Amino acid sequence: MRLALTIAFVLIMQGLSFAQHAENFVHIYDSRESYNPASMGMNKCGEFTFIDRRQWTGFDGAPVANMIAFSNHSKPSVHGHFHAYGLNMVREEYGYFQSLVVRPSYAYHLRTRRDFHLSAGIGVGIRNQRTGYNTVNPSSANYDPASSRGQNLLQAPDITAGLWLYHNYFFTGLSMKHILNNQFTIGGLNNGADINYPRTYFLTLGHEHESIHYYYTYVYSLLLRFVPYQLPAIDLNIRYLIKRQFGFGLSLRNFNSVAGMLEYTYDRKFKIGYAYERSIGNLSRLAKNSHEVVFTYYLCPSGLRPKESRCPAYK
Repeated sequence: MRLALTIAFVLIMQGLSFAQHAENFVHIYDSRESYNPASMGMNKCGEFTFIDRRQWTGFDGAPVANMIAFSNHSKPSVHGHFHAYGLNMVREEYGYFQSLVVRPSYAYHLRTRRDFHLSAGIGVGIRNQRTGYNTVNPSSANYDPASSRGQNLLQAPDITAGLWLYHNYFFTGLSMKHILNNQFTIGGLNNGADINYPRTYFLTLGHEHESIHYYYTYVYSLLLRFVPYQLPAIDLNIRYLIKRQFGFGLSLRNFNSVAGMLEYTYDRKFKIGYAYERSIGNLSRLAKNSHEVVFTYYLCPSGLRPKESRCPAYK
């Protein structure tokens, strides 16, 4: 039993080796502020977003991630320039480890010629890395006495920065996450475990196609995540929106999982979404299913309904 648990733990950490480097949410639109702070302020009103992800359900010690994000912006100037600000929090659990990052962010949006907008953003916060080894029951057969020799909580600054260029039917972004290249060493199995957060680059590309009578809308997008000296990960997404109220989507994630997405927007103020992801690679033999829900509330003044987003990715 102990050997089986050790093997399972190794599989979890191997599967998470990339997830630690980059965000792993299916809803790349709604989680955008966690990997590119320049994307704040795309909607006419402020917004509050919550995401809950349960990865590889049924697998003991499987990853669980939550994101809470708030953003708003100033009134645009006569030239169309404006400021955006927000707060992003991401909490993750995987195996015995827990991670929490709290990052205030700022972005400046500049209108260029022909209705193009260019924004630059930065987020600076604190990352807390914690081990739950000391919560293991000493009477359990799986208890490892070496766990007591490790640090329980480590903290380090966390910085993310990015650029975003967008038009009515086109958008692209480039950002860097974990700029400080932090590394944590926490005691535990085999007298210690290293958790790395190397610099991770994000490239986003997308295009929107809208029907003549605005009844339906297609949004095609690609998210490329790259860590130096490792193979890149690719998310390919397509969303189909009906009257910008009902939405369906498909995602091919790094060619080892597929996901289906549903979303519904009520009165253009409240949106709820769900994603089901199924592994199709080697991991599917152990854990196939992942689930994710998202809630977004648009913080509009009384009597004002949010109009179209400035960026087609988030209409």
